[in-house]
Amino acid sequence: MRTALSCVALVGAEIRFSPLSRERVTWPTALVTCKSKGAELVYFNNRAEYDQYLHEIPIHENSWIGVSRKSSSEESWKTVVGKDIQFQSWASGEPNGRQRGENCVEYSAWHKNWNDQNCLDKNKFSCRFEVTNSCIDFKRVTNDAVDWNTAKYKCKEAGGVLAYFENPSEYDQFSRQMELAGSDEWIGITRSSSHGWSTAKGTDNMFFLWRTGEPNNWGGEENCVEYRGTYKKWNDIPCEYKNKFACRFDTC
Repeated sequence: MRTALSCVALVGAEIRFSPLSRERVTWPTALVTCKSKGAELVYFNNRAEYDQYLHEIPIHENSWIGVSRKSSSEESWKTVVGKDIQFQSWASGEPNGRQRGENCVEYSAWHKNWNDQNCLDKNKFSCRFEVTNSCIDFKRVTNDAVDWNTAKYKCKEAGGVLAYFENPSEYDQFSRQMELAGSDEWIGITRSSSHGWSTAKGTDNMFFLWRTGEPNNWGGEENCVEYRGTYKKWNDIPCEYKNKFACRFDTC
C-alpha cells in the first residue's frame, strides 16, 4: 500500500544550478535549452547566489551567463528574465566590446570573472532552477536488487514511478533521502531508438548527471541508467542488470 505523505513547502525559493552542459552552444541556444527545462540561463541577484554557483559548479572553461545588453547601442545590461542586473562581476577592463558586437556575457575561465562576448560564439552553460515547494517524495518498496523493468513495475504497483528527476533540487532530495553512498541504484530513465531518452513515466523533461565519458552505449545494448556508487555519477547499462531502486511519489 502507498503511504500518505504530506507536502512540505520550502520557505522562500531554493536556487539550484545544473552541471555545465556537455556541448558548447551559442548564447541564444543556451537560453532556449534552459527554458525548455523550466529554468533560466544562469544569472545572479546577489553575491551569495554567485558564490553558491561557483561553489556548486566546477568551472574550468568559459561558460555563458544569462545577461545581455539592453540594446547594441548602450552599455546597460539585463538578465534573461528582463530585469536590470542586480549583481555583476566583470574582469578588469570589461565590458569593452560594444563596438565589436559583444552583446552577451560569459564567465571567463582565464580571468575568473565576466567578459562581454559575441552571442554567436559557443560556450558551455548551466541552468538556474528556482524551487518554491516540494511535492514529491522518494522511498524504497523493497531492498531487493532487480532488473530495470521489474523496478519500474514494482514502483507502478506501489502507486509511484521509478525515481527520475526534473531538476538538480529533486536529485539532491533523492540523494539525501536514499543516503546514496557506494551502492548502485536504478534511475527511472531509459533510451529507445525512436525517441531517445525518456523517464519511466514517459516524459522527456529530465535532469542528468553523467559520469565523464557516459553515456557511451557500450555494445549497443545500454538502454537504462544507473547511479554508479563508485563514481557518484550516472552510467548507461543494460536493463537486464540488477540494482536496488527507489520510487518517486507525488505528494500534493
